[in-house]
Amino acid sequence: ERSADIPHLVDLILKRLALRYRKTIDGVSPSLMNRLIAHDWPGNVRELENTLERAVLFAQGPELDDVQFTSIASADSPGTHVSGDHRQMLEHTEKGYLEQALSRCRGNVGELATELNITRRAVYLKLKKFDLAPRDFR
Repeated sequence: ERSADIPHLVDLILKRLALRYRKTIDGVSPSLMNRLIAHDWPGNVRELENTLERAVLFAQGPELDDVQFTSIASADSPGTHVSGDHRQMLEHTEKGYLEQALSRCRGNVGELATELNITRRAVYLKLKKFDLAPRDFR
């Protein structure tokens, strides 16, 4: 409802996520900011935060230039279609990315954390989520 607040929220959320994941994130590209402002955000700030977190985890540079939007529907949102397809697709993509990175790092979690620019704890959480064992990639 208040799209004018989005640039400020994005800035605050990115600063917090950059600290949490020990990444240098300076902001978002102007085109991405326009997309973020134009998006409906049915899940409100929580959905914005989750969207930015996924982007930060896979960011390769200091400026985010793309995010994957997911649709969150609630019972009080008439005409909204709930589909697990988006979530399933994102999880499949994330798991495949982790498997490739694990192969490149030959199962070395420290090296993987450095490559992904996230903490070892974050790596272990992702591995647990997808039931991946580093030893299987050595």
